[in-house]
Amino acid sequence: DIIICMEILEHLNKKDDLINLISCASNKNSKIFISSLNKNIKIYLYIILMGEYITQKLEKKTHLYENFISIYILNLHLKYFKLTIEDIKNLTYNPILNYAKISNAELNNYIIKIKNDI
Repeated sequence: DIIICMEILEHLNKKDDLINLISCASNKNSKIFISSLNKNIKIYLYIILMGEYITQKLEKKTHLYENFISIYILNLHLKYFKLTIEDIKNLTYNPILNYAKISNAELNNYIIKIKNDI
């Protein structure tokens, strides 16, 4: 089984509802991938200020900073539902060249691979 949850968490107030669904829908052999925006000032400036207000490439008020979640806090939520982070990568997007890549660089827009411990 493969579960992919891309760019959803940063739009939710109740992240535990989604994490619980992922936990219930997965097993120890499942491959789980989640991506989201890290909660830091750099991503606030890049996504909200640049993306929504300066370049207007994103619809205004699509992202609320209070809904962003740091990897540390996400990991606490995952552990509660018996899920463990196996790997973390950074997603980098260049809006001018319309190009994306995965790297080990600074974690701003992260993608994590998770396993179910049950």
